[in-house]
Amino acid sequence: KGIITANKFKSSNYIEILNEVLPELRTSRPNELSSKNVPGLKLLVRLDDEQTPGFLNFKELFDMPGADDFRKLGAIENSLSPEDAANIQFTSGTTGNPKGATLSHINILNNGDGLARRIGYSDKDSIALAVPLYHCFGMVMGNLAALTSGAAICYPSEGFNPKAALDAVQRYKLTTLYGVPTMFIEYLKEKEASGQDTSSLRKGVIAGALAPRTLMEAIMPKLGITDMSNAYGMTETSPVTVMSHPSDTFERKVSTVGNVMDHVEIKIADSEGRAVPYDTP
Repeated sequence: KGIITANKFKSSNYIEILNEVLPELRTSRPNELSSKNVPGLKLLVRLDDEQTPGFLNFKELFDMPGADDFRKLGAIENSLSPEDAANIQFTSGTTGNPKGATLSHINILNNGDGLARRIGYSDKDSIALAVPLYHCFGMVMGNLAALTSGAAICYPSEGFNPKAALDAVQRYKLTTLYGVPTMFIEYLKEKEASGQDTSSLRKGVIAGALAPRTLMEAIMPKLGITDMSNAYGMTETSPVTVMSHPSDTFERKVSTVGNVMDHVEIKIADSEGRAVPYDTP
């Protein structure tokens, strides 16, 4: 029913795209869109302060609710179940075709909480979050892990920028760094080129693809991360299913993706669905 969007990012101009798809926007009042192409869509919000026909500005949302709205919100909250759908997360996975994985409140909130517990987050931690927020890595493993543990989050830049990330670590004395393997390769290149002080880092999370042993061996001494956690999961599992422990040996951290998470069951099966013995590829 609603779209909240930035004006543009890199080569994508979202306002222009929406005006092409919704020609009625140019003559529509905010929150009163009536579109032939997308009849269910009523509300469009842009994040910045520039005025656009048919759009509300994000800051206006804070001025709209009245006492009656909060009463309605309370009634809706009382009707919700933790099992209700909370988020549709699009993932291409191994097929290349986007699929909408529908995740519930209990899926994503507990996954973030489980990761925070596994890493040992507290209000003494602060995370340099340079991964996208439209992906489970940023949304669940970042935002919800911090929300459930009291950790702070720093968003260094609109898109991935290794220099901005390490500059933020140095400036704000951040304790934790996130990334997929290719991002950590860029962090290492940036650290070698610019020499930022990353001595405040203690924790790190690497996920999204298989982390080569040589990369894991370089991250810990060169970035100063002593508690590096390797995680594996899928968007459909909201996302983390297995993850290393901070207390694991160096060998286990560089050669495995850890142990199963709390409240998760795993079966390694063959093509017929039969459980296979340990160490079976």
